[in-house]
Amino acid sequence: MPKDYPLFIPPKGFAETTPKEWTKREADAYMRWLMDTVEGRVSALLSYLGEETCYDPEDLLLRVGKKVEILLRDDQFAAESDVGFQLTNQGYALAADVGLLVAKLLLRDTGSALKWSVVRKPKSDMSYNLPVLTGIGRGDYLEPVGVSIADSHAILRGDRSSDVWAKLYSICKSDVSS
Repeated sequence: MPKDYPLFIPPKGFAETTPKEWTKREADAYMRWLMDTVEGRVSALLSYLGEETCYDPEDLLLRVGKKVEILLRDDQFAAESDVGFQLTNQGYALAADVGLLVAKLLLRDTGSALKWSVVRKPKSDMSYNLPVLTGIGRGDYLEPVGVSIADSHAILRGDRSSDVWAKLYSICKSDVSS
């Protein structure tokens, strides 16, 4: 595998403030940027891991998950701190891209049942102003980047295993409202 994993760098200005501080216009701009980068980021992830999307989605995510769990043990992707292992910038990018892969597969496999939207309220919602997939269950949504980053941290702590993304895909797909 190549040494450096491509960083997940939003356009200037987005990293300097939190999503809760963004205006509606900025949140929409971030979503447009993310939508424009999904294909390239997922392609780069699969290329980095030596995978293709032609596999059964759950099988692909199991394979990807195993490789990502191994990579998360590398100092390129996680570093030890006084509170345990933490993702590096490349680790965050890797985790974000696995989340985007899950989203891409869900969108592909559920027809028009799921769609991207921005969480607008309440402002106290942890995904406020962030792009999410809606149409999962009754009023539920999936914020794939944040969930995948959280799951990557859980893998580092030993609280989750490499099948977490395949399980996420399966649960979300089965909860898609018709």
